[in-house]
Amino acid sequence: ITEWEYHWQRFPIFETFPMPINLMHVGYIGDQIELDSGGVVGTLNPRKSRLDSKLSRLEREVKNADILFVIDATGSMRDYFAPAASAVERIMSTLHSEYDSSDPFRPKLRFSVLFYRDYADGDSLYWRRGLSDDTNGLLRFIKGAESSGGGDEPEAVYFAILTAVEQAHFKDTSFKALVLMGDKGNHLDDPRGYTQNDITTRLKAKDITFLVYHVVAPELVIADKDVAAFRWQTDAIIKSLAEDGRYISSS
Repeated sequence: ITEWEYHWQRFPIFETFPMPINLMHVGYIGDQIELDSGGVVGTLNPRKSRLDSKLSRLEREVKNADILFVIDATGSMRDYFAPAASAVERIMSTLHSEYDSSDPFRPKLRFSVLFYRDYADGDSLYWRRGLSDDTNGLLRFIKGAESSGGGDEPEAVYFAILTAVEQAHFKDTSFKALVLMGDKGNHLDDPRGYTQNDITTRLKAKDITFLVYHVVAPELVIADKDVAAFRWQTDAIIKSLAEDGRYISSS
């Protein structure tokens, strides 16, 4: 043990961990140091073992991910429904393949699916399966769904997003994302009064990344006003979220 000389640097030490959430260890060298046999700086803090244990637990928690899929299941989605379901399956498979199944510290991935229609569909307006790491059960739930209903062209998009968020039991430290898949936009004059600001406020409050997959051919954004509404409505939300959102075209 020796005194830390006045001219020795006191720069912070960083150690970074990769996605899904970037975690940094930050430490400052204090007034005294202890070198082990290999010349590595140690600590004199008697709480170190307790802090290390707590940090290890937090590392595991912040690497978890809760992902909500919100999917339009109205009649206009009939041609796109099977590919959308396959896309969900590929996303889950890809995420799981990123991590070694034997790693005790691998992230815990949980998924939820909410299908939505329109207000006119009454009791079948939406149905969902809550957050779970049972991916096989979730896939069976997705593949067993059918597209129908809707009536008019605009759908209850805002209602579906808010319902998915409010009914999800997130872990506070998890990475959170909502993946919206659909073709037509929300009612310009929403029957229940929901607005883009309502969506932005809730997504920000829950720290949720917003990903939008527009299933229709890009040229329909120009030709169909309700398809165009989906694009500009979700674009407005994404812009309000800054870097926590992305629009993905079917192309």
